[in-house]
Amino acid sequence: MPCDVSISLKYSFDRLPGTAVEVQSIASLLKERKETVDVRIGVDATKSKLLDTDLSKFRFLHFATHGVLAVDTGVQEPSLVLSSDGGIPPICFCPCRKSLA
Repeated sequence: MPCDVSISLKYSFDRLPGTAVEVQSIASLLKERKETVDVRIGVDATKSKLLDTDLSKFRFLHFATHGVLAVDTGVQEPSLVLSSDGGIPPICFCPCRKSLA
């Protein structure tokens, strides 16, 4: 499912400091408790990888990323901001209803 380039190009997001450490720390805690863990950071955190993942095999989901709301111009519904699958734009919006369906 490709990004909507016309909308994604309107936005620019700075990296969130500390999120990689945050995610790795939570992953370590979950591994200690024998939970299923799949960590995706930076360019590995893409819309297509998220949508291709069977989320039902996980007890917990943790997203350390930006989000956009439907009140933002051109955004139809609340979405996670993820890396694109290469190319332009470098970010991609993944509507929450699609990512958690």
